[in-house]
Amino acid sequence: MRHTCRFIASSALCSFLVLAQSATIRAEVLSPKSGAIRAVGTQPAPVGLTHNIPRVPELKVAAAGETVYIPSAAHLRGAVGTNWRTDLELHNPGSSTVTATVALLEQDRDNSSPRTAQVSLEAGKSHRYEDVLTSLFSHSGAAALRVTPAGGSLMVGSRTYNDQPAGTFGQSMPTVGCSAM
Repeated sequence: MRHTCRFIASSALCSFLVLAQSATIRAEVLSPKSGAIRAVGTQPAPVGLTHNIPRVPELKVAAAGETVYIPSAAHLRGAVGTNWRTDLELHNPGSSTVTATVALLEQDRDNSSPRTAQVSLEAGKSHRYEDVLTSLFSHSGAAALRVTPAGGSLMVGSRTYNDQPAGTFGQSMPTVGCSAM
C-alpha cells in the first residue's frame, strides 16, 4: 500500500513525526518554501497509534540581548487524568553559534533571582527541549520562561500539550517580547 503525505510548515526549521503502518520517520523541514525535508531516523511504530504529528510552534525571532517570554509552561497533572507538558523550540538562523539564558519563572514565587540554564546552538541548528521544565530545571508545576540570546538571534517557540499513552494534543503558545508587555 502506498501513502502520500504533504506537509506545510510555518517556521524556518522544525521537526515532526510521520507515522506509517510499520515505521516512524523523524524528519526535519529544511525549507518551507521548497518543501525540502530530511529524514533523520526510523523505528517501529507504536502499536495502535495511527498518527501523532505535533503542530509546529510559531517561532518568534529574538535578537541578541532581546528578552522574550513563554508566558505559560507546564509539567503537571490536570483534571480527568491529563498530563500537561511544554516543549521549548529554539532555532539559530545565523552563521555562528548562539548561547542563550533560559530562566524559570515559577508560578506564585518571587522570581527576582530565578533558576537559569545556559543553552547553546550551532549555526543553522534547531533543538527541541522536550518537557522543558523537567529537562532543563527538574521542576514540576506551572511556570513562565524567559529566553535571552547572546551573540546572535534565536527563533523561539513552545508547545503545551496533554501527553497520553495514545498520543498528544495541545497547542503552540505564542512568544511575547518585552515591547508587548
